[in-house]
Amino acid sequence: NWDSRGKSGAFGNDEKSTRFRNYHLNLVRDLQNDSNLALMQLKVGNKTIAIDYCFEDEKSFYIYLRSISDDEKFRKYSPGRMMIINLIKYALDLRKTKLDLLRGDEPYKTEFKVIWNPNKTISSK
Repeated sequence: NWDSRGKSGAFGNDEKSTRFRNYHLNLVRDLQNDSNLALMQLKVGNKTIAIDYCFEDEKSFYIYLRSISDDEKFRKYSPGRMMIINLIKYALDLRKTKLDLLRGDEPYKTEFKVIWNPNKTISSK
């Protein structure tokens, strides 16, 4: 939980987060009709345990942002891992050939066979 770390998280309540949230609300509205958006949700009863905010194209899924419950009683079931496994199954059903975990070197990414493609920064003078 970002609050416990003294941070607001991607969708917090500070001004920067509000701009970020508004940008993504508009983006979601634009993409939902083009089938380029995938919002995956894991629920136990009526409680949401995890959400993956993904984009997709003809060949790939891109996990852009994840939110996983920090509730101790669910942690032992590895909801994040369950989400990725289910997204892989879903992607295969749709004949996707790539699941991109995008930027970052979070430890969970090493649990899967990943091909690291480092981002490059290009600048001009």
